[in-house]
Amino acid sequence: MALTDHEVLAALKKIPYLGFTRDIVSAGAIRNLVVDQGHVRFEVVPGPGNPAVARQIEQQARTAVEALPGVVSVEIAVRGRPTSSPALKMAGTKPSVAQAGALDRSLIPEVKCTIAVASGKGGVGKSTVAVNLAVALARHGAHVGLLDADI
Repeated sequence: MALTDHEVLAALKKIPYLGFTRDIVSAGAIRNLVVDQGHVRFEVVPGPGNPAVARQIEQQARTAVEALPGVVSVEIAVRGRPTSSPALKMAGTKPSVAQAGALDRSLIPEVKCTIAVASGKGGVGKSTVAVNLAVALARHGAHVGLLDADI
């Protein structure tokens, strides 16, 4: 019997998404799954954060899929891995979480700096902090745009 994408997804659903109660499939970290005559290809998109987490998810996913009967090969592309800037490497400092998860500048090339104000909980004053930060920057001559959204 041929290996199916449902079997691969079932194996991947057993892998927890680190730091959360969900698995990597439910968390949306697995994309573009293709199963073709035992050859399995997919992307792992863990989002910004610690590169070690992305590597761990990739290793666990590879082990889980390779253990399935009928698997000939496994090809995993990891997308969205954070990178540190060359300036930080030269300075010998570690990037902060904000620097490690920095936006791809090609997405909004006309914007020099992007600041995100976030929390895992509602009602803690994120909007107030964002507005006050925008006002303070504008008072110092910065051109400021503000997007306040619940995602």
